[in-house]
Parts: sequence; C-alpha cells; structure tokens
Amino acid sequence: MPIYDYRDGSHPAGFTGFRVSVSIGGKGHERTFPANQEKQARRVYEQLVAQQKRAQIEARKFSRPPKPSVDEPTATGVPGIRIAIKPPYGRAVSYCAQLVVSTTNQNGNRIALRRRVSKATIEAAWDELTLKLAKAKGFKQRPRAWKELCPTSKHFARLAKSMRKEGHTLEGYKF
Repeated sequence: MPIYDYRDGSHPAGFTGFRVSVSIGGKGHERTFPANQEKQARRVYEQLVAQQKRAQIEARKFSRPPKPSVDEPTATGVPGIRIAIKPPYGRAVSYCAQLVVSTTNQNGNRIALRRRVSKATIEAAWDELTLKLAKAKGFKQRPRAWKELCPTSKHFARLAKSMRKEGHTLEGYKF
C-alpha cells in the first residue's frame, strides 16, 4: 500500500510520476499522478489509508467470537442470543425449545424476545430475532456471519443433555 515514485523513468511503460496503491476490503484502489503533483498523491494516499483502517475496524465488529462468559450449551455465537429449553407457560410437564434474545439497545432500552421453535421453524425464528437484534444494536443491516450461526436441532439436543446432567427432568421433551 505504498506510493510508488516513477519520476526517474523506472516504470516499464515509460510513465513518469506517482502511483498510489491501497487494498481496501480485498479490492485494489490505484491512482496515478503526474510528477508535479506529489502533494496531491500523498493526500489521496492518506485518505485511502484512513478508509482502509475504517474498513478493518468495521470488519472486526462482525467477526468477534462468543464471549467466554457465556454458558457453553446455550451459546449461539451471536452476543445477545441464546437457546433455552423451558416449560411453556401454564404447563409443568411438556417442555419447548426456545430462541431467546435479551439485550440492551443504544438508547438504553432493554429488549427481551422469545420465540418457541420446532425443527421446522428454527431458521424463520432465527432470521426474525437476528434482524430485530441488529436493529436494536443500531446496525444498518444484519451481519452476514449471523446467518451462518443459526442453531440446529443438535444444539438443542446438546443443551437437553447438559440440563439432564444438572438434574433437570425434561419429561416429554423431544426435538
């Protein structure tokens, strides 16, 4: 990502001047300037480097791993969304699987959303909850990586196994 100086005529095609080359988000950005515009070439270079740093910071926001403080069986990889197995309201015997969002948005308002899911509805509930979570966190759109982190029935089975080890009786729970 340097500024190449070809004032001495070292360019293979005979170009004399400056070439600014920076890679931003996997795409190359390149500009050439005549030999008498060194200041403008440096200014454009500084702007492109600043744009590159902003893109790197933005990319890091969406690639953070789940926090280690999150309970392993309930973790989904998206901070703020976890899975749970709880009895439906008013019933003590049959259990249902749930996707749960509990987070605070930028305005300080607390949101808590729950969606009861079955094997067929996991993806639809995941899409709905991740869209609402992204909106609550102030993102313009849902990060692409969140789509790939959608839990499967295996995640719920692992959670049920963990809960049974802890002494929970999940009578009638089948996923």
